[in-house]
Amino acid sequence: INEGNLSLVINCVSSFDAWKTLEKKFGVQSEARVLRLRYELNTIKNEALSIEDYCIKMKSIADELASAGSPITEKDLMLTILNGLGSGYRDIATFITGSKMEFDDAYALLLTHKTRLE
Repeated sequence: INEGNLSLVINCVSSFDAWKTLEKKFGVQSEARVLRLRYELNTIKNEALSIEDYCIKMKSIADELASAGSPITEKDLMLTILNGLGSGYRDIATFITGSKMEFDDAYALLLTHKTRLE
């Protein structure tokens, strides 16, 4: 335990009490982090980012959620990504949704579509 957290458990009479005290402190922080990440995942739109940066950012948030103990499914990640795409990606988003592709394949297809739009 580092010095900053030692003050939280200094008066605990057992390791169980210390664990519960630390769990309360860090559990709340972890829940807040998960809520922030889920909010971010659902509000980011492709308009302000390149398609590459957008997909990488979304995948990164999904990975952070998994590391925080609150993973999202591949299907939910794909639906969230597709819902955040601009109107230029509407047709390809419909195709990807119907084909049930995974992230890597959909990402490659979105990059190809971006090239065609340019």
